[in-house]
Amino acid sequence: MLHDQDTKMILMNPGDRHALYNLDIETGKIVEEWKVHDDISVDHIAPDNKFAQMTPEQTIVGISHNALFRIDPRVSGTKMVDSQYKQYASKNAFSGVATTEGGKLAVASEKGDIRLFDAIGKNAKTALPPLGDPITGIDVTANGRWIVATTKTYLLLIDTLIGEGRYTGQLGFDRSFPATAKPIPRRLQLRAEHVAYMGHNVAFTPARCAAPPVCALFFVVLTSETGSTWARARRRTRS
Repeated sequence: MLHDQDTKMILMNPGDRHALYNLDIETGKIVEEWKVHDDISVDHIAPDNKFAQMTPEQTIVGISHNALFRIDPRVSGTKMVDSQYKQYASKNAFSGVATTEGGKLAVASEKGDIRLFDAIGKNAKTALPPLGDPITGIDVTANGRWIVATTKTYLLLIDTLIGEGRYTGQLGFDRSFPATAKPIPRRLQLRAEHVAYMGHNVAFTPARCAAPPVCALFFVVLTSETGSTWARARRRTRS
């Protein structure tokens, strides 16, 4: 992940999930090792906010299989910020995290559910129930209105705007949806004939949202027969 005005890149080592590595892009060398925590692993990371990588912002967001926390490389010792840490007792199998321009967070899991937070260290404002298959990637538009979740064979597009009840007009990052009015995901997938053409072996890489007001979803379809095929789905959204 790019960092510090795009001058650094933060690397992860699959063999050591308790540390991150700071690569200087100009020299191509690792200049720092950040020990995050002795017991809690760092499985996925995200910038402090949607565009933090282009700024001097130093802190980043990390998740383990059941915890959400902030990492600050400037603190002495281990780099996890104790005051900004939320751990769940159950094994939630968190599989991805994304941030809005305002620093609000969407966290997905292998169970297929999604949690929306307005800040680290607090309970989720919204917990969307499992949507079917494991989520392998998640992203959110800068204004927080749209979430795109990636599974192996399809995408889910979710509108976080609350449409009824006392919090009508607010987003699920700030308020909870009424129990009877949870958002209904819009499923985007390849046509059956296209899947058949590719030998029924489809695997999407995580979709990413571009800057507003257009949410551009880019993904790769991998097949054993044809290698990689690029596909794109565009959905125009209003801020």
